[in-house]
Amino acid sequence: ANIEDAQIDLTAALIDNPAPGNSGNLDYWTNTDGASLQNNLWEYWQVAGGTTTQNIATALPAGYYTLTAIAYTRDNMTATLHAGENTMNIVGVNSNTVNTRSEGDAWIAQGNGINKLQFKLNESTTNLEIGLTADNTTADYWMCWRSFELKYLGTNPVSLFVSDYEEALAAANTANNDEANANVTGSEKTAIEKAIADK
Repeated sequence: ANIEDAQIDLTAALIDNPAPGNSGNLDYWTNTDGASLQNNLWEYWQVAGGTTTQNIATALPAGYYTLTAIAYTRDNMTATLHAGENTMNIVGVNSNTVNTRSEGDAWIAQGNGINKLQFKLNESTTNLEIGLTADNTTADYWMCWRSFELKYLGTNPVSLFVSDYEEALAAANTANNDEANANVTGSEKTAIEKAIADK
């Protein structure tokens, strides 16, 4: 079974207007003045520390979650995605690659701008705040965003370890196929090949 099948998508049930870039409005979101829309992307430009937030009123059960946001800032800035006290820096992109929202739209279409914040709630939680905060110290404080997604992973989700597993497997495959390791034989090589075969 696909790991994604074990995750429960709570987006439609719990986040009001989860894709404000697509809906064309910021209804249900609390925002700093100055947000503007273009190419299905909301933008803060020259709005230091601009925020867009929403409280999830429904009680969320204890367990692990993933909050995903399609968003980006400049690569020399620090903008954040948060769920309660849990935060992460969102992806930054060089202005030579993306400097307008039309360029940002094309960049996102290529699979970029995905930010995944994994977090744990130790107990049932009501009024969890989710959202984004733009940089408040650098240049024009640029941040763009399109949508949010919330998934429940359960209380002991194997999906939390999938990325580590895939990274280790890729490293093992690379090492096994590297000509520089051709002289590795015997039990060491057998162990590597068996680990890959048993993935």
